[in-house]
Amino acid sequence: MDISSVYMEKKKMRKLWNIIDETNMKRESKNNLFLAIQILKFAAFGALAWVIIGMRFFPGIESFLCFIGYPAVFGGFLGGALYLYNHEFAE
Repeated sequence: MDISSVYMEKKKMRKLWNIIDETNMKRESKNNLFLAIQILKFAAFGALAWVIIGMRFFPGIESFLCFIGYPAVFGGFLGGALYLYNHEFAE
């Protein structure tokens, strides 16, 4: 993963946060919504990768769950949590 792709992903997270931040919700609810959307987005990317690659080479529910779970946890939850952690101190 190169620096430009990391920057683009952070820019997408910032855009999503700005959309959520405009809503009339408590701060904790905004954080939870942001994390939920991030997790679902990365799980969808994992599902798409499984459909393209995994159905042919890795059939079975176990590989499907791995293709969805790892991106959702590491990219969605941890990436989103780190973004929110840094975002809290930036304000």
